[in-house]
Amino acid sequence: MSAGPSRGVTATYLLALGLIATLSVGTHVLVDTIVQNQEATAKVVNIAGRQRMLSQRIAGTALELTGTTDAGERARLDQRLKTDVDLMTAAHAALAHGSAAMGISGEMSDAVAAIYQSAPLLLDQQVTGYLAAARSFLALPPETRAGSAELRTILKEAGAPILEALDAAVRQYQGDSEESIRKLRWLLLGVLGLMLSTLAAEALLIFRPLFHRLAATNERLETVNRAYQEVLGFVAHELKNPVASMVTNARLLCDGYIGEITPQQRQKIERIAYNGQYLISFIESYLDLAKIENAESTPTMLDIANLADEVVRPAIDLLHAQIESRRIALEVAIPETPVSTHGNAELLRVVVVNLIGNAIKYGRELGRLRVAMAIDGAQVEISIWNEGPGFPPEKRADLFQRFVRQNTPELIRRKGTGLGLYTCWKIVQMHQGRIWADSELDAWASFSFRIPITAG
Repeated sequence: MSAGPSRGVTATYLLALGLIATLSVGTHVLVDTIVQNQEATAKVVNIAGRQRMLSQRIAGTALELTGTTDAGERARLDQRLKTDVDLMTAAHAALAHGSAAMGISGEMSDAVAAIYQSAPLLLDQQVTGYLAAARSFLALPPETRAGSAELRTILKEAGAPILEALDAAVRQYQGDSEESIRKLRWLLLGVLGLMLSTLAAEALLIFRPLFHRLAATNERLETVNRAYQEVLGFVAHELKNPVASMVTNARLLCDGYIGEITPQQRQKIERIAYNGQYLISFIESYLDLAKIENAESTPTMLDIANLADEVVRPAIDLLHAQIESRRIALEVAIPETPVSTHGNAELLRVVVVNLIGNAIKYGRELGRLRVAMAIDGAQVEISIWNEGPGFPPEKRADLFQRFVRQNTPELIRRKGTGLGLYTCWKIVQMHQGRIWADSELDAWASFSFRIPITAG
């Protein structure tokens, strides 16, 4: 993908992210506004409803005062009436003009303002007159209250007019709030719709073309990689036979079949044979790995009736001469009962041969090598342990990566391809198993793998 389209896609993506972020913040603000609106409405409706209750209690207390002759009771009722009048006055002022202490803004819709200021309800005038009559009633001498004009006004206004006006105000407050919330919800739905549209446009205009480009690039890379692997495989095959012939001829020279050679010549020719054999090992490791990684389908898996006889013992027999040449003491611990599994015996032999070959190559001459097989539940574990330099604990995680070799002073001198353990890991993965390594530096190393077994 060129730099120009890349920058364009990045800019579009950042713009889309910015829009989504803005819409998300807007959604939060709208939701917060709805919640605040509902809280404010609840306060207003509560206070307006309390006005209705206070108006009735004021009338009831005034009437009760005219019927008592007890001085103590009269004083208590006077105080209650004064408290209710003060409460209703403060509430009316808050509803009409706002109150920070009560959390009321004082803003009114035209409909609410008409209830307070216009005929026929004139709520502001009614409440103000009602409260004035209640204060005047409190100021009268107790003996004159019973037949006073103030009492008649209180009882008349408390009967129906003020209740109707207060009820109308409560209904209008509730209606205004519901309408405001309805509008906010529609706006919220619009913002959410715009956000979904932005995400859909982002998917269609940014990610879809990007995925198409990535898919095309990946296809091109796979084509190039296949061509590279084919060429590399061809070269490896073509190299294997000439190198093997070179090694054979070198050994014939060393063994004197062609004629006598000097010790110095023998040393040089043995070095040629050694290096040639290393190249053959490298080519074979690569071809094994290429066969596994480039397979059109998964390897053929068959029932293996006896894992020891079909995999482990053939691998030991194949390497027995190398074990003897380094005078390594071999220990084999294999259960007598046959262990069966489902897999590819040829590939599993590659794993065991690689692990035993590493133990021979990197193990200590005149040391010990142990090949063990044991059943653990529904799995079989095969482990190869050897005396030798081992490896540092921090290198354990890198062992099964491609082309990775240990660089400790003792191991770096021993040639290896860096493909054997990676190939083992791939094969064990194909068998739904796991492989791991352990070591004690300058003492021993152990490589083990587990695969599922089948019921006998």
